[in-house]
Amino acid sequence: MKNYPLYIIVALAVSLAVTFLLVLPKNDSLTALNKQILEKQVELTSEENYVAKLKETYAAVTAKKDALDKVDSALPTKHSLPELLNFFQKAAAQSGLLLEEVIPAASDKADNIREFNTSLILKGSYSSFKEFISLLETSARLIDANSIKFSRAQKIGGTGENIFEFELNTRVHSY
Repeated sequence: MKNYPLYIIVALAVSLAVTFLLVLPKNDSLTALNKQILEKQVELTSEENYVAKLKETYAAVTAKKDALDKVDSALPTKHSLPELLNFFQKAAAQSGLLLEEVIPAASDKADNIREFNTSLILKGSYSSFKEFISLLETSARLIDANSIKFSRAQKIGGTGENIFEFELNTRVHSY
C-alpha cells in the first residue's frame, strides 16, 4: 500500500519550510524595496516641481531684465566716486554750467541703503542750472538735492547774461 498521506504531509512540510525560509524573507525585502522606490519617486517629483518653479522664476526675472537693470543703475551695489563725478561733469557741461568744485562729504547708512553726500560748486546762468537740476531728476541714479545756495548775479561781458555761483548739496543712494 502506498503511503499517500505521508507523502502529502512531507510535501506540505517541505512547501511550508520553503515558504518560511526562502519566500517570506524575500517578500519582506521586496516590500522594503517597494517602499524605498515610492519614497524616491515622491522625492523625484518634489525635485522636478522645484526645478520647474526655478525655471519659471528665471523666465520671469529674465523677462523683467530691463526693469532690474534700471533698479541696478538707480541703486548701484557699490559707490564709485569717479563714476559719480563723471556723471556730474557731463550733466554740468550738457546744461551749460561750469563745475568748479566737488566736495565729497561723509556717508550715512540707513538700513541696507548707503547715502553719500556731495557738495557741488557750479557757475552759470539760472536757466542752465534749471536744466542741470532737470538732468539730475531724470537720471537713472537716485540723487536728491538737499539744499541750494547761490550768490548774487554777475554780468559777464557784452552778453548781458547773469552768471550765478550755485552750491548744490546732493545725496546719492547705493546699497
